Amino acid sequence: MIPLKSPKYKYVRDVIESGDMMVLKRPGLISWATFSPASHVGMFVWRESDQNVLSVAESRELLGSRVVTFSSQVRQFPGMIDIYRPKDCPMEVKERAATLAFSWAGYGYNYPGIAALALDRLPILRFGAELLGYTRDRSSMVISPREKSKFCSQFYIWCYRKAKIEMGLIGGWEPCPGVNDGSVTPGHLMHSGAFELVASDIQP
Repeated sequence: MIPLKSPKYKYVRDVIESGDMMVLKRPGLISWATFSPASHVGMFVWRESDQNVLSVAESRELLGSRVVTFSSQVRQFPGMIDIYRPKDCPMEVKERAATLAFSWAGYGYNYPGIAALALDRLPILRFGAELLGYTRDRSSMVISPREKSKFCSQFYIWCYRKAKIEMGLIGGWEPCPGVNDGSVTPGHLMHSGAFELVASDIQP
């Protein structure tokens, strides 16, 4: 973890980089569905052309994909936000992923995907659904189309994988090895080994 004077926003702000991951820890739809303390993730984006604003691009239930200021999130969720950084990820990949995240505002939220995550973690319900013909491909590593709605962790990992494809990169840093974008959860990302904790429990 990078040494900080305090977990207060005014100190943390200056160490955040585009492409870093905001993790929200509070009870919510995803934390319930995935049995994880993390309920939401978003991607940090520095908007230098807009008075150097630090923003978070995210896909959130009821709101869809959007861009908000990080300061607004800290005020809304004091002490509930951690910051993680991709380990050994080239800066140009991080910046490209952040650009993709910023440009994706306005798309919808993937509610069927969240339901599928819940079924994955509730074997009895999944068994019943499979008896009724429910199937899901968990092995494909082909990323979802740009126009398809995404839930928060799916959105985060999609931006990085799409960035690498656009840059012609094969191999190298990977946000969650072996997990397809429709199956990844905030907990997967936190514990994938691809990120390091920068700061926790951020306060206004």
